[in-house]
Amino acid sequence: FHLLATAPNLHEALVEITDEFEENWKDYVEQDIHKLSSGAQLFRQKLISLIPEEI
Repeated sequence: FHLLATAPNLHEALVEITDEFEENWKDYVEQDIHKLSSGAQLFRQKLISLIPEEI
């Protein structure tokens, strides 16, 4: 799992990475798991594992 962003400074790069993560979250985690391929389901689990359970 990799996020890629190009930006002229660190702040803008972090904004780009956050936007990409949020887009992936919407596309894989917020979708009906039964509509995802097996690879997409694995990616979904990876995304979920990146967020601490306390949140």
